[in-house]
Amino acid sequence: MELCYEVGLVTSRSEARRLIQQGGAYINEKQYKVIDTVIDANLLEENALLLRAGKKRYHRVVLEKSME
Repeated sequence: MELCYEVGLVTSRSEARRLIQQGGAYINEKQYKVIDTVIDANLLEENALLLRAGKKRYHRVVLEKSME
């Protein structure tokens, strides 16, 4: 889950891989144990994702709607 690394929840991609394999990665309060999970629009809740690493580290990713 490269997104955890990109937003700063973990310090390295290998740490992200371990976090997922050990069951500590959550998206919108749902646990993910598959490293190759693709994050798409189906996972969005109110144009946002809530990422969690373990019990205390959270990061909210908000997608802005484009002004067309």
